Amino acid sequence: MLLGLAVGVAGGFWWGSYAGACYDDSSCTVRWDAVSAVGTWVGGLGTIAAVLVAARTFQGEEKARRRAARRAALTAAERQNEDQKNAALIRVGTSVGSYTRSHITELRFAVHNDSTENPVFKVRLQNKEWGIDAQVCHRLDAGHGNTYQVKFGFNSGRESPSVPEDDRQAWLDQILEATIMSFEMNDRVWTRRGQSPPIASS
Repeated sequence: MLLGLAVGVAGGFWWGSYAGACYDDSSCTVRWDAVSAVGTWVGGLGTIAAVLVAARTFQGEEKARRRAARRAALTAAERQNEDQKNAALIRVGTSVGSYTRSHITELRFAVHNDSTENPVFKVRLQNKEWGIDAQVCHRLDAGHGNTYQVKFGFNSGRESPSVPEDDRQAWLDQILEATIMSFEMNDRVWTRRGQSPPIASS
């Protein structure tokens, strides 16, 4: 976004210089002194962008430091209880992405981190019946989500399932209950089958 802003401002500045030079002048000689100033504009915007990136990085590091300090003040039992509550906020849902009149052509798994401050890592989905064993994302920050799509039919290697519209929600629920999600949070690996409570495996 910042790069686009810099290019836009620089382009506008250059065009303004060009248009100013061409006004009532058939030779339309570009004002090279003004054009050379574009580098100064771009450099200034680049500095602003660097400052904003540094500020965002600092905010992220400070938030992580405060989170670590707060956890350190908890007892082992309190940390375990807090981790269990936060792990329960990592959810997965299923939906039909696309379909024809009689067949499903795309199935979607939506993973969401509903916690307020805990990022999770190495989010993975497994479903043996549908041949799914894939990492959805390496990192999922608090308040964010990600979607994993499963294609059926042409060039997918999977036959399109025929599911009547009235039966689709039950079909989706069945797939969800057979799906195992795993992720890492606070140096522990968690697994969760469907809507069941998450279990820490290490």
